[in-house]
Amino acid sequence: MTKKTIPLVALALAVLTACGGNGGTAAGGGNTLTVYVSGDVNVRDLYQKTLIPSFEKANADIKVNLVFSEHGQNDSAMLNRLGASVKTNSDAPFDVVDSGIVKNAARGQLADTLDKSKIPNLAGVNEQLLVPVDHRAMPYRGSSVVLAYDSTKVATPPKTMAELLAWIKANPGKFTYNSPNTGGSGDAFLNTVLTMHMDPAAAQKSSQAYDKSIQTQWDKGLAELKSLTPMIYQNVYPNGNQEVLNLLGKGQIAMAPVWSDQVLAAKQSGLIGESVKLAQITDPPFSGSPTYVGVAVNSKHKDQAAKFLDHLLKPETQAEIVRKMSGYPAIGADKLPADLQDKFKGLDTTNLRAGFETQTDADAKQAWQKTVP
Repeated sequence: MTKKTIPLVALALAVLTACGGNGGTAAGGGNTLTVYVSGDVNVRDLYQKTLIPSFEKANADIKVNLVFSEHGQNDSAMLNRLGASVKTNSDAPFDVVDSGIVKNAARGQLADTLDKSKIPNLAGVNEQLLVPVDHRAMPYRGSSVVLAYDSTKVATPPKTMAELLAWIKANPGKFTYNSPNTGGSGDAFLNTVLTMHMDPAAAQKSSQAYDKSIQTQWDKGLAELKSLTPMIYQNVYPNGNQEVLNLLGKGQIAMAPVWSDQVLAAKQSGLIGESVKLAQITDPPFSGSPTYVGVAVNSKHKDQAAKFLDHLLKPETQAEIVRKMSGYPAIGADKLPADLQDKFKGLDTTNLRAGFETQTDADAKQAWQKTVP
């Protein structure tokens, strides 16, 4: 997703519109907790219908004001506002944040260090997931890109990236991925192919920091992707993650990279048939990531924010996130109800390969657009 800064007046109007007029962008007074969230409408629904009601029921003295930005259109401006509020020692624009800006806020020390004594359920989260952001952000759900295939047409799915590329070339018209600029599953396919042709040190650095010099190692990967174009379904790259799922559900393709949560939700609703199975590849695997939440370093409601974060990690809350979003749990599957423990059977929900960092990813998308279609 391309992020851009928008004027503050436009931001205020956009946020009021997104929230239905339920409050401004400054963190609330008294015991009102302002939570800034961005993403698709399913994320908004998760907060409005599940997370906030259950939290307010358990904490009758705390009210939550949701500020939602669809597709993160206000993310850059909100991050700028947070930075300005810290610099001028003024009120934070939110208390809790769940959006693509969390890691940048953590790296810039605009997010507060998590106090484990106030968030006891953090003890149930894999410690390694906290390290990349210096314990200033907390994972509360996750997802990854997986390989979906029609088991009536593919008896044995590829297990490695090299095997997948060989299968695509041997089965023209049976595979596709969306253009990387229109969705994360296609973007994951792009950066995975690029990664398999990079040396390990450069591949690791590409997920952590921007270094334009490593892009000289993309030539082989881009050539590989261009060579696949004649093999792609109708030689046209679909627009968005959902269009790829639609093609798979209609039986027009036999295999594609898809988001785990999106395909599991589609299977649960019946939009995707039972014949569609999921697998993970290796060497390298498709990328995946936890979804992080953080607390503004200058929030005036840190105790309430800690209670909210702790609530997100409660087994009963995690179970609802799995049910409503098909998101990977942030806690061990053994802590979930029995009926959910096998939901991700066959998928590794803990070892998630990080994709390219933001600017590197933007450069990769631009290089794909110039080279591949």
